[in-house]
Amino acid sequence: MRSGLVVLLGCCLLLAGCSTLTGSGADDGRFDDTVTPVPVSDPDRDGSPPPGLTEEGIGSISVLVRNHRDALGNQSYVMTEWEQSRSIRPDRPDILVTRSEQMRVESATVYSHRLSRVRATPSGSREFIRATYADGDQWHQRTINGTSESFAGGPLRSDRDRFAFAATFAMEQYLSVGTASVVPLTENGSTIYRVRNERPGRFNDHWSNYSAVAYVEPSGFVRRLSVSYVVDHGDVREVVAYRFAYERRGNVSTAPPDWLERADRAAESE
Repeated sequence: MRSGLVVLLGCCLLLAGCSTLTGSGADDGRFDDTVTPVPVSDPDRDGSPPPGLTEEGIGSISVLVRNHRDALGNQSYVMTEWEQSRSIRPDRPDILVTRSEQMRVESATVYSHRLSRVRATPSGSREFIRATYADGDQWHQRTINGTSESFAGGPLRSDRDRFAFAATFAMEQYLSVGTASVVPLTENGSTIYRVRNERPGRFNDHWSNYSAVAYVEPSGFVRRLSVSYVVDHGDVREVVAYRFAYERRGNVSTAPPDWLERADRAAESE
């Protein structure tokens, strides 16, 4: 998120479900839809689709994005992202890059964020970790790159929109498709709309084996999204899988991390 919360998509889930971080993509790029199973009863087909959706698909991605932000409002929440990219080359070993992030937002100025990015090859793997904590006045950051550890921090600037950036960026990238299957389902006694599409957007000519599934509340809030596809780079095929999910909304608190005292000491010694 920027100035403190992240390096969000710049470092840029597959979130398996609303509460787990598991999953792996097959070489064809398809990803099993293993987000939390939706218990389906008789769908209520009399209600209108959420703002931005129509019975035929995505009516307006900008409206869907705006209503997602509005529905999130000033609520606290926990959101997780997971993304995996496997580069397949005919003459070289595969390279697997896995990114996972969790955002725990209590308010616009109190939150925590953790990014982990692992690059794995047959010869070994290397992990990059960046954790950020904001206490209302200051942001504090810990970075681990291999065996190196460093700290940073500074005055906090509140900008709640940055918290929604990960989800809205993914929505604009993966749901700007027009035609899609929109089906009302029942989950935990409430209506939710499943949006499914197997054709990438018009700017993604090199994508194949595409599959995207989103679950949208009647308010327009996108509860979770999962995507898988293959990108053709000529001699290199890249198999990509991505998910985000809001694991919890409301009554979310954020505790100081165990490294905060060391970060403060590092700041004092500068």
